[in-house]
Amino acid sequence: MLDLAGPDAILLGHSYGALVTLGVALTRPPVGFILYEPPLPIDGPVGGDALPAFEQAVHDGDLGHALTLGLRNFVRLPEAVIEAFRREAVWPVRASMTPTWAREIRAIDSFGHDLERFAALTVPTLLVVGELSPPWLTDISRRLRQVMPNGDVVEMPGQAHDAYVTDPKAMAGAILAFASKLTA
Repeated sequence: MLDLAGPDAILLGHSYGALVTLGVALTRPPVGFILYEPPLPIDGPVGGDALPAFEQAVHDGDLGHALTLGLRNFVRLPEAVIEAFRREAVWPVRASMTPTWAREIRAIDSFGHDLERFAALTVPTLLVVGELSPPWLTDISRRLRQVMPNGDVVEMPGQAHDAYVTDPKAMAGAILAFASKLTA
């Protein structure tokens, strides 16, 4: 992606994509990058003992159950939030995406928990968190900010892990504000 975007590229990654962005930046730092709640396994595996039951649900074709298990055990959403989400029209779409989660969760768990390796990343970094996101995700971004010398955290008021969907205008504003500092 960096080859296509050119030398002045700003990388943006959300969730698992933010983890991939961090990994790329360790070997090929961009001009700047934006990370939206990377799920680093800093307090232990994200998948852990819940992964086999999740994989069985996917194998059985019970993608709604797999999504429930993933939201409960990997994302760590409260049951009330999962129940509300289940009633939304997007539930079947999100359930259809669960088969890729096992591979991603395994990659997350193998990424390691050492944040100190990111201290060498001196490029400007915007760490985006949602005010309503699971605390373990927002904590990771805040802890990353402590080790990254050129990092800044911006919190999206009233938003969760998906502000790019629920408030794209505010998300675009945060991105543009960050990018404008890099081009000034």
